[in-house]
Amino acid sequence: MQLELARNYLLGAYIAGRTAPLNVRRELDEKALKVSEKLVAQDPRDIYSRRVLASAHMSVAYGLINEEKWDLARTQLRKAQAILTELAAEDPKNIQVRQELAEIHYRLGTSFVQAGQPKQGVDDLRQALEYQTQLEADLPDNPKLRSETASTCHFLGVALGDLGRQKEAVKFLDRAISIRTASLGADPRDS
Repeated sequence: MQLELARNYLLGAYIAGRTAPLNVRRELDEKALKVSEKLVAQDPRDIYSRRVLASAHMSVAYGLINEEKWDLARTQLRKAQAILTELAAEDPKNIQVRQELAEIHYRLGTSFVQAGQPKQGVDDLRQALEYQTQLEADLPDNPKLRSETASTCHFLGVALGDLGRQKEAVKFLDRAISIRTASLGADPRDS
């Protein structure tokens, strides 16, 4: 019952994030976080409670990213990362957990790039790309994953370019373009 309550708060926060004022989303995120923390405290080994807690931290982080509160967002992302890293160690074949870890590293990396700190973002972007590359073996025809991989390559290229590492930057920017072009298939204007 409490687990469903936490999930409903997260769903409400997601919907509110698209239509409602920030304070409504923030309130729902905080409620989800409190309920999830209580569930994990009651049973620290429960996988589902830990997943919901990680999701709550991620949701809080996304709200903070939208407000450009980079440091606070990163703190929440690192908390989610710690939980998901434990879950991945317990079940290395869990695709959803690995996808969420890739997303967290992507968000961490891009938050640094967007905040004008590209050097700090490079390692997380490389880690995101590593997860995404591994996931492509399990999900070879997944357009969402390809799009995420292209975005990671793009931001990694931007970060490296900002650091003056032009050759490396071009390699990743070209890879992003290649992925996007392949995803589009043949240009319909050519027929």
